[in-house]
Amino acid sequence: MHRDKKISPVYSLLISAAAAAVFFLFPALAAAAGGDEQIMKLGDIKTGMTGVGRTVVSGSLIEEFDVEVLGVLKNNKLDDALQISGSSVLVKVSGEVIIKSGGIAAGMSGSPVYIDGKLAGAVSSGWIMTDHTIGLMTPIEEMLGLFKYIKPADKKKIDVNGLIDRDAMLFIEKSPAAGNYRGVITRSGPPDGETLRYAARNGLMVFQNAAAPVVVAGLNERNYGRLKNMMKKRGHDISLVSSPQTVRDDSGDFEIPDLRPGHAIALQLVRGDINVTAIGTLTYLKENKFLAFAHSFMKKGDCSFFFAPANIYHCFFSHEMPFKIGTPGKLTGSVLVDRNEGIAGLIGLSPKVATVRAAVVDLDNGVKREFCTQLVRDRTMFSELLQAVLTQAVDEGINRQGAGFARASYKMTGRSEKSGEFVIERRNYHYDLYDIASVAIDEILGVANAVALNQFEKADIYDIDVTFEISEQSPCAKVS
Repeated sequence: MHRDKKISPVYSLLISAAAAAVFFLFPALAAAAGGDEQIMKLGDIKTGMTGVGRTVVSGSLIEEFDVEVLGVLKNNKLDDALQISGSSVLVKVSGEVIIKSGGIAAGMSGSPVYIDGKLAGAVSSGWIMTDHTIGLMTPIEEMLGLFKYIKPADKKKIDVNGLIDRDAMLFIEKSPAAGNYRGVITRSGPPDGETLRYAARNGLMVFQNAAAPVVVAGLNERNYGRLKNMMKKRGHDISLVSSPQTVRDDSGDFEIPDLRPGHAIALQLVRGDINVTAIGTLTYLKENKFLAFAHSFMKKGDCSFFFAPANIYHCFFSHEMPFKIGTPGKLTGSVLVDRNEGIAGLIGLSPKVATVRAAVVDLDNGVKREFCTQLVRDRTMFSELLQAVLTQAVDEGINRQGAGFARASYKMTGRSEKSGEFVIERRNYHYDLYDIASVAIDEILGVANAVALNQFEKADIYDIDVTFEISEQSPCAKVS
């Protein structure tokens, strides 16, 4: 989190958009997108075909690598007759770019693959702890189906029963280079011992989605640890890692005017003085519609996440899976769909966010610090993200942890489906001998959670203003 940082112009623009509860357009970026892409159907992809993939391993330069098709797989249950729709393609990658990246790296998910000049699909997974040049490709024909889920806000919710974990994919054709394996299993994170044993018994290769870990920047050790534990407890299937302090944060400064398939992109849950970011690759862009990742992020179905280009600093080798390190740039749109085949969204549309501004006054030292962060308005994790943001603001604002007295004044603005716009404004006083930061925000979290999880009327908070005035002195009195 940056000290004494005022709201930047880009955040001011987003704040005004969020307050008006409308989407807005980025004309230059929307105009830059376009062009028809020739598509190769899954039925035309055959073992032995060769093509090229496109990705970024440093900065924003798109580079090409060679791709060979080793086999075509179909989703299947091994133990019963249930078949889940969906296919995948086993590929081998090579070339100078792959040498530099150390193989298929986390962050390459979504890298487009072209065969005979046609877009055939996108890299989705890599073979963990084995041959990093072998991976899976999601057919573009299946990824294009994600666009049907982008719909007007007033349309009825779709059935999400289709968001089922894929059990196994079995070969319907393969090259001798694929060996004696019957098929593959894919996992969003490192597989456990039981999965590896199951794969060994059934002659399956184990692949991990080539998604970079979700990087958290701007939180101290304790708040990062709390957020990681809470997200895991809530069942959110994402891998959080803390950003190395040596990596600079250029969030909001970097942009790619001519965004194209192969460029690195960032999906964000939190943006501003704190950033929670996943990096992948852009697969497809037509007019203002885009596809990326080639696998799900959190399998949310309908969603509203930040979308931005990413600047890649370096690609690191790892025996488990190589990975990219980078940071997000200027906001360019929204991720609206998060499903098995990847993520989809629109360039030029603002996501639904809540802007959180916190002013922390250290009364003992006469210091005031201000912080600004934006959170996605996801009901299932809003409280957890807000807790991390506010606790970090207090920790950093008073530059210590421990005892204290706090006067907390806050104002929440939002809108409900039936009652329209609402304002909640309160002031309260708190004292704690051990952790004033956690105690001072407790009431705010309770109110925000009650609104977000209201079962009787859907309501969203889009603006939170908080002022904490904190002293280490105790206001307690003794009555005798």
